[in-house]
Amino acid sequence: MRTKLSLTLTDARAIAAAAHAYAESHQVMVSIAVVDESAYLQYLLRMDGAPYTSAEGAVALTEHPLTWR
Repeated sequence: MRTKLSLTLTDARAIAAAAHAYAESHQVMVSIAVVDESAYLQYLLRMDGAPYTSAEGAVALTEHPLTWR
């Protein structure tokens, strides 16, 4: 029995897919990081053509706001 709602892998993939579609529509090549409520990486997607370092940057951007609340 689930007592707490949490982000599943299916949810994380759906979020990343929506962000990917948005980035493509704006012709921007980025990396997308999806984290859970504890700021742990759940899913990472780097689009074709995105800089290699953008994956590290995407993860770094998710760490600060959630860990200091």
